[in-house]
Amino acid sequence: MAEFDKMNIDAVPYHVKDTTARQQIADESAARENADTQLQQAITAEQNAREQAITAEQNAREQADKKLQNEIDKLHDVARPKKYLFVGDSYSMGEGAGVSPGMGWAQKVPQILGLATGDYYKACQGGYGFSRIGYKFADLVTSVLPTIPAPAEITDIYVFGGYNDNNYSGNTITADIASFAGLCKTNFPNAIVHIGMIAWSPDRQARANIANNVLPAYAACGESNCAYLPGCEQIMHNYTLFSSDNIHPNDAGYQLLAGAIVSAIKTGTYAAQFAYNSHDVESARHHMSLLSTLVGKRCHM
Repeated sequence: MAEFDKMNIDAVPYHVKDTTARQQIADESAARENADTQLQQAITAEQNAREQAITAEQNAREQADKKLQNEIDKLHDVARPKKYLFVGDSYSMGEGAGVSPGMGWAQKVPQILGLATGDYYKACQGGYGFSRIGYKFADLVTSVLPTIPAPAEITDIYVFGGYNDNNYSGNTITADIASFAGLCKTNFPNAIVHIGMIAWSPDRQARANIANNVLPAYAACGESNCAYLPGCEQIMHNYTLFSSDNIHPNDAGYQLLAGAIVSAIKTGTYAAQFAYNSHDVESARHHMSLLSTLVGKRCHM
Protein backbone atom coordinates (compact mmCIF):
# COMPACT_ATOMS: atom_id res chain seq x y z
CA MET A 1 0.00 0.00 0.00
CA ALA A 2 3.01 2.26 -0.04
CA GLU A 3 2.18 3.47 -3.50
CA PHE A 4 -1.20 4.74 -2.18
CA ASP A 5 -1.83 8.02 -0.44
CA LYS A 6 -4.65 8.50 1.98
CA MET A 7 -6.83 11.61 1.57
CA ASN A 8 -9.88 12.80 3.44
CA ILE A 9 -12.66 14.27 1.38
CA ASP A 10 -15.65 15.55 3.35
CA ALA A 11 -14.46 13.52 6.35
CA VAL A 12 -14.37 10.32 4.26
CA PRO A 13 -10.93 8.64 3.89
CA TYR A 14 -9.84 7.62 0.35
CA HIS A 15 -6.81 5.74 -0.85
CA VAL A 16 -5.43 7.43 -3.93
CA LYS A 17 -2.57 6.16 -6.04
CA ASP A 18 -2.58 8.51 -9.03
CA THR A 19 -0.85 11.88 -8.46
CA THR A 20 -3.04 13.57 -11.06
CA ALA A 21 -6.14 12.27 -9.33
CA ARG A 22 -4.84 13.59 -6.02
CA GLN A 23 -4.40 17.03 -7.58
CA GLN A 24 -7.84 16.96 -9.10
CA ILE A 25 -9.33 16.10 -5.75
CA ALA A 26 -7.37 18.90 -4.09
CA ASP A 27 -8.53 21.35 -6.74
CA GLU A 28 -12.11 20.24 -6.26
CA SER A 29 -11.81 20.80 -2.53
CA ALA A 30 -10.40 24.29 -3.06
CA ALA A 31 -13.15 25.07 -5.57
CA ARG A 32 -15.76 23.99 -3.06
CA GLU A 33 -14.23 26.15 -0.36
CA ASN A 34 -14.09 29.13 -2.73
CA ALA A 35 -17.72 28.56 -3.73
CA ASP A 36 -18.72 28.39 -0.08
CA THR A 37 -16.83 31.65 0.60
CA GLN A 38 -18.49 33.41 -2.34
CA LEU A 39 -21.88 32.12 -1.25
CA GLN A 40 -21.33 33.41 2.28
CA GLN A 41 -20.19 36.76 0.91
CA ALA A 42 -23.31 36.96 -1.26
CA ILE A 43 -25.49 36.12 1.73
CA THR A 44 -23.73 38.79 3.83
CA ALA A 45 -24.08 41.36 1.05
CA GLU A 46 -27.78 40.56 0.73
CA GLN A 47 -28.25 40.94 4.48
CA ASN A 48 -26.41 44.29 4.47
CA ALA A 49 -28.47 45.49 1.52
CA ARG A 50 -31.68 44.53 3.29
CA GLU A 51 -30.58 46.26 6.49
CA GLN A 52 -29.66 49.40 4.54
CA ALA A 53 -32.98 49.33 2.75
CA ILE A 54 -34.84 48.93 6.03
CA THR A 55 -32.84 51.80 7.59
CA ALA A 56 -33.49 54.01 4.55
CA GLU A 57 -37.19 53.23 4.72
CA GLN A 58 -37.28 54.03 8.43
CA ASN A 59 -35.45 57.32 7.86
CA ALA A 60 -37.81 58.20 5.01
CA ARG A 61 -40.82 57.47 7.20
CA GLU A 62 -39.39 59.52 10.06
CA GLN A 63 -38.76 62.46 7.71
CA ALA A 64 -42.27 62.12 6.30
CA ASP A 65 -43.70 62.03 9.82
CA LYS A 66 -41.73 65.14 10.78
CA LYS A 67 -42.90 66.96 7.67
CA LEU A 68 -46.48 65.98 8.36
CA GLN A 69 -46.16 67.11 11.97
CA ASN A 70 -44.74 70.45 10.83
CA GLU A 71 -47.70 70.91 8.52
CA ILE A 72 -50.07 70.03 11.33
CA ASP A 73 -48.30 72.50 13.63
CA LYS A 74 -48.63 75.19 10.98
CA LEU A 75 -52.34 74.50 10.69
CA HIS A 76 -52.62 74.73 14.46
CA ASP A 77 -50.79 78.06 14.37
CA VAL A 78 -53.23 79.37 11.79
CA ALA A 79 -56.19 78.09 13.72
CA ARG A 80 -54.87 79.26 17.08
CA PRO A 81 -56.75 82.35 18.30
CA LYS A 82 -54.71 85.53 18.18
CA LYS A 83 -53.59 86.90 21.51
CA TYR A 84 -51.57 90.07 21.71
CA LEU A 85 -49.12 91.84 23.94
CA PHE A 86 -48.83 95.55 23.19
CA VAL A 87 -45.66 97.31 24.33
CA GLY A 88 -45.25 101.08 24.16
CA ASP A 89 -44.27 104.43 25.62
CA SER A 90 -46.27 107.61 26.34
CA TYR A 91 -47.77 107.47 22.83
CA SER A 92 -49.47 104.25 23.87
CA MET A 93 -50.82 106.00 26.98
CA GLY A 94 -52.22 109.05 25.19
CA GLU A 95 -50.06 111.61 26.99
CA GLY A 96 -49.71 115.15 25.66
CA ALA A 97 -50.76 118.73 26.26
CA GLY A 98 -54.43 119.32 25.46
CA VAL A 99 -55.10 115.71 24.52
CA SER A 100 -58.52 114.17 25.17
CA PRO A 101 -58.64 111.13 27.49
CA GLY A 102 -58.42 107.66 25.99
CA MET A 103 -56.47 108.67 22.88
CA GLY A 104 -53.39 106.44 23.33
CA TRP A 105 -52.87 103.86 20.60
CA ALA A 106 -52.85 101.00 23.14
CA GLN A 107 -56.31 102.17 24.22
CA LYS A 108 -57.74 102.69 20.73
CA VAL A 109 -56.19 99.79 18.77
CA PRO A 110 -57.90 97.00 20.78
CA GLN A 111 -61.21 98.81 20.31
CA ILE A 112 -60.74 99.12 16.56
CA LEU A 113 -59.70 95.46 16.29
CA GLY A 114 -62.65 94.41 18.44
CA LEU A 115 -60.48 92.56 20.94
CA ALA A 116 -62.10 91.16 24.05
CA THR A 117 -60.61 91.15 27.53
CA GLY A 118 -58.12 88.29 27.66
CA ASP A 119 -57.29 88.62 23.96
CA TYR A 120 -54.65 91.26 24.65
CA TYR A 121 -52.38 92.56 27.38
CA LYS A 122 -50.45 95.81 27.69
CA ALA A 123 -46.94 96.62 28.84
CA CYS A 124 -47.18 100.37 28.34
CA GLN A 125 -45.75 103.29 30.28
CA GLY A 126 -44.54 106.78 29.47
CA GLY A 127 -40.81 107.31 29.14
CA TYR A 128 -39.89 103.78 28.07
CA GLY A 129 -37.83 102.58 25.12
CA PHE A 130 -35.49 99.75 24.20
CA SER A 131 -32.42 101.47 25.62
CA ARG A 132 -33.39 104.18 28.10
CA ILE A 133 -31.64 103.29 31.34
CA GLY A 134 -34.16 102.46 34.06
CA TYR A 135 -37.00 102.61 31.54
CA LYS A 136 -36.44 99.69 29.20
CA PHE A 137 -39.21 97.87 27.36
CA ALA A 138 -37.68 94.59 28.58
CA ASP A 139 -38.13 95.67 32.21
CA LEU A 140 -41.69 96.75 31.44
CA VAL A 141 -42.54 93.36 29.95
CA THR A 142 -40.96 91.57 32.90
CA SER A 143 -43.09 93.61 35.30
CA VAL A 144 -46.36 92.62 33.60
CA LEU A 145 -45.52 88.94 33.13
CA PRO A 146 -47.26 87.91 36.38
CA THR A 147 -50.51 89.41 35.05
CA ILE A 148 -50.51 87.18 31.95
CA PRO A 149 -51.99 83.79 32.92
CA ALA A 150 -50.81 81.83 29.87
CA PRO A 151 -47.77 83.45 28.19
CA ALA A 152 -47.46 80.53 25.76
CA GLU A 153 -50.81 81.52 24.26
CA ILE A 154 -49.53 84.94 23.17
CA THR A 155 -49.20 84.84 19.38
CA ASP A 156 -48.02 88.37 18.59
CA ILE A 157 -46.07 91.04 20.45
CA TYR A 158 -46.30 94.53 18.96
CA VAL A 159 -43.81 97.15 20.07
CA PHE A 160 -44.17 100.78 18.94
CA GLY A 161 -41.80 103.46 20.16
CA GLY A 162 -38.63 105.30 19.34
CA TYR A 163 -38.61 108.79 20.81
CA ASN A 164 -37.12 107.74 24.16
CA ASP A 165 -34.25 105.97 22.36
CA ASN A 166 -33.09 109.07 20.47
CA ASN A 167 -30.21 109.81 22.88
CA TYR A 168 -28.59 106.40 22.32
CA SER A 169 -26.33 105.02 19.61
CA GLY A 170 -27.58 102.66 16.97
CA ASN A 171 -25.33 99.87 18.29
CA THR A 172 -26.75 100.26 21.80
CA ILE A 173 -30.32 100.16 20.55
CA THR A 174 -29.57 97.14 18.36
CA ALA A 175 -28.08 95.26 21.32
CA ASP A 176 -31.08 96.10 23.51
CA ILE A 177 -33.50 94.95 20.82
CA ALA A 178 -31.65 91.64 20.73
CA SER A 179 -31.93 91.36 24.51
CA PHE A 180 -35.63 92.19 24.35
CA ALA A 181 -36.17 89.56 21.65
CA GLY A 182 -34.42 86.95 23.80
CA LEU A 183 -36.63 87.80 26.76
CA CYS A 184 -39.74 87.42 24.62
CA LYS A 185 -38.54 84.13 23.12
CA THR A 186 -38.01 82.71 26.60
CA ASN A 187 -41.31 83.84 28.09
CA PHE A 188 -43.55 83.86 25.00
CA PRO A 189 -42.24 80.89 22.97
CA ASN A 190 -45.06 80.98 20.40
CA ALA A 191 -45.11 84.71 19.78
CA ILE A 192 -43.77 86.76 16.87
CA VAL A 193 -42.23 90.09 17.88
CA HIS A 194 -43.23 92.96 15.57
CA ILE A 195 -41.51 96.34 15.88
CA GLY A 196 -42.67 99.69 14.51
CA MET A 197 -40.74 102.97 14.80
CA ILE A 198 -43.26 105.80 15.25
CA ALA A 199 -41.06 108.59 16.62
CA TRP A 200 -40.50 111.96 14.97
CA SER A 201 -40.04 115.53 16.20
CA PRO A 202 -40.19 119.17 15.14
CA ASP A 203 -36.91 119.57 17.04
CA ARG A 204 -33.97 119.38 14.62
CA GLN A 205 -31.54 117.54 16.92
CA ALA A 206 -34.10 114.98 18.11
CA ARG A 207 -35.15 114.47 14.50
CA ALA A 208 -31.55 113.86 13.42
CA ASN A 209 -30.98 111.37 16.23
CA ILE A 210 -34.14 109.48 15.32
CA ALA A 211 -33.23 109.35 11.63
CA ASN A 212 -29.57 108.44 12.11
CA ASN A 213 -29.67 106.14 15.15
CA VAL A 214 -33.13 104.99 16.12
CA LEU A 215 -34.63 104.19 12.73
CA PRO A 216 -31.69 102.11 11.41
CA ALA A 217 -31.59 100.05 14.62
CA TYR A 218 -35.34 99.42 14.61
CA ALA A 219 -35.39 98.61 10.88
CA ALA A 220 -32.59 96.06 11.35
CA CYS A 221 -34.52 94.16 14.03
CA GLY A 222 -34.70 91.18 11.67
CA GLU A 223 -31.19 90.37 12.86
CA SER A 224 -32.84 89.52 16.19
CA ASN A 225 -35.61 87.47 14.55
CA CYS A 226 -38.15 90.26 14.89
CA ALA A 227 -40.44 91.56 12.14
CA TYR A 228 -40.08 95.23 11.25
CA LEU A 229 -43.23 97.12 10.23
CA PRO A 230 -42.15 99.43 7.39
CA GLY A 231 -43.98 102.70 6.88
CA CYS A 232 -44.74 103.34 10.55
CA GLU A 233 -41.76 105.68 10.71
CA GLN A 234 -43.65 108.04 8.36
CA ILE A 235 -46.84 108.44 10.40
CA MET A 236 -45.85 111.52 12.43
CA HIS A 237 -44.00 113.48 9.73
CA ASN A 238 -46.75 116.11 9.55
CA TYR A 239 -45.95 118.56 12.34
CA THR A 240 -49.58 119.67 12.64
CA LEU A 241 -50.12 116.31 14.33
CA PHE A 242 -48.09 117.34 17.41
CA SER A 243 -49.44 118.88 20.59
CA SER A 244 -48.02 122.10 21.99
CA ASP A 245 -45.18 120.29 23.78
CA ASN A 246 -43.77 119.29 20.35
CA ILE A 247 -43.19 115.76 21.65
CA HIS A 248 -46.55 114.02 21.85
CA PRO A 249 -49.32 113.78 19.26
CA ASN A 250 -52.45 115.89 19.55
CA ASP A 251 -55.91 114.38 19.18
CA ALA A 252 -55.62 114.28 15.39
CA GLY A 253 -52.17 112.74 15.66
CA TYR A 254 -53.35 110.05 18.04
CA GLN A 255 -56.33 109.31 15.81
CA LEU A 256 -54.08 108.86 12.79
CA LEU A 257 -51.53 106.89 14.82
CA ALA A 258 -54.12 104.36 16.01
CA GLY A 259 -55.48 103.81 12.50
CA ALA A 260 -52.00 103.45 11.05
CA ILE A 261 -51.00 100.92 13.68
CA VAL A 262 -54.13 98.88 13.00
CA SER A 263 -53.21 98.91 9.31
CA ALA A 264 -49.68 97.75 10.14
CA ILE A 265 -51.02 94.96 12.34
CA LYS A 266 -53.39 93.74 9.65
CA THR A 267 -51.07 93.99 6.66
CA GLY A 268 -47.52 94.07 8.06
CA THR A 269 -46.88 97.59 6.75
CA TYR A 270 -48.28 101.12 6.63
CA ALA A 271 -48.67 103.25 3.49
CA ALA A 272 -48.61 106.96 4.32
CA GLN A 273 -51.77 108.70 3.11
CA PHE A 274 -50.73 112.35 3.45
CA ALA A 275 -48.06 114.80 2.26
CA TYR A 276 -44.96 115.60 4.26
CA ASN A 277 -44.08 119.05 5.46
CA SER A 278 -42.21 120.65 2.55
CA HIS A 279 -38.92 120.92 4.44
CA ASP A 280 -39.15 117.26 5.43
CA VAL A 281 -39.11 115.75 1.95
CA GLU A 282 -35.39 115.00 2.03
CA SER A 283 -35.80 113.15 5.32
CA ALA A 284 -38.55 111.07 3.77
CA ARG A 285 -36.32 110.20 0.82
CA HIS A 286 -33.51 109.32 3.21
CA HIS A 287 -35.85 106.99 5.09
CA MET A 288 -36.96 105.21 1.94
CA SER A 289 -33.36 104.72 0.82
CA LEU A 290 -32.39 103.41 4.24
CA LEU A 291 -35.30 101.00 4.40
CA SER A 292 -34.58 99.63 0.93
CA THR A 293 -31.08 98.81 2.17
CA LEU A 294 -32.33 97.17 5.34
CA VAL A 295 -35.32 95.34 3.91
CA GLY A 296 -33.21 92.24 3.35
CA LYS A 297 -32.60 92.03 7.06
CA ARG A 298 -36.26 91.66 7.92
CA CYS A 299 -37.02 88.26 9.45
CA HIS A 300 -40.48 86.76 10.30
CA MET A 301 -40.57 84.10 13.16
